[in-house]
Amino acid sequence: MRLPIPHRIGALGLLAIGLAAGSPSPGVAFPSTDDAAVVPREWAQLALAHCREAEEQTERDDQVLAETLATAPVSREQASFLEREREARATARDRGRRATLGRLNAALYGDSALFQTRGSAGEQTFLEVMQALLRREDVCAVDAIEGTVLLGVLGVPLTVAASRQLRPDREVHLLNAAVSEQSSGGATLGQVFERMRPESPHLLLDYVAQVTREAIRRSQKPATTHEDLGPAVERRVAQFLELVSLASEPL
Repeated sequence: MRLPIPHRIGALGLLAIGLAAGSPSPGVAFPSTDDAAVVPREWAQLALAHCREAEEQTERDDQVLAETLATAPVSREQASFLEREREARATARDRGRRATLGRLNAALYGDSALFQTRGSAGEQTFLEVMQALLRREDVCAVDAIEGTVLLGVLGVPLTVAASRQLRPDREVHLLNAAVSEQSSGGATLGQVFERMRPESPHLLLDYVAQVTREAIRRSQKPATTHEDLGPAVERRVAQFLELVSLASEPL
């Protein structure tokens, strides 16, 4: 059975504007058919690669600053700069994570409460499930999860090239280009998205599961490579995947 398209996916409004313009946004290349498709495990590694690089660079910068503050004659206020910077960074990260989760919740569920009490999540909403599952992940990792869901639900090929576009501003252009490519022959917006349905909904959920589990593994201190994240986390992952699937049902 093919996966239906969400009726209230928030990106559709922006995509409709791009479709009306009649061409992809300049400077953004939609992955060609020559781009290599990747398996879910490889996609997870690619999708999170730039997150790891940014985190490692931040750690190096913090180490240099810590060594400078430890050896240079500085005031008490200056000596506390790194600690205050880390606290401000954590606050910004928490706000960014909440914003991304709210955006994904609106994209898949909108203002509908029809599915909020269905499935194994019980009385929890989709947003509450995500907040419990991804409470420690960096906003970069949450953006990668969001991008995987949106691109996958709309049938955009998850290729090496697509993995480099997992930023909210870039995803819109990528989806816009995909819509434009599918809109030949005067197709309506509804027909376009019908064409864009993913071939395998089970495979889509595998991509989402892999990038979600990899993000969680990397956020654990110390980071783990264990496949099994433990029963509590695995239960929340299952709830998340279930609600992603339910969100794609026709209303």
